[in-house]
Amino acid sequence: MPVIALKETSEEITPILQNLYQQSLDTHDILKDWKQANIVPNYQSLRKAT
Repeated sequence: MPVIALKETSEEITPILQNLYQQSLDTHDILKDWKQANIVPNYQSLRKAT
């Protein structure tokens, strides 16, 4: 889901996602897609802040 969609619908979608996550935790049933992750490094400058 694109970040912009989450930002624009955060108030409406938060209770729905909260319920979905809570049900998964309560039943110990985690969706297969949630077990996979795409991890992308976020390289930051090595310069020290002055």
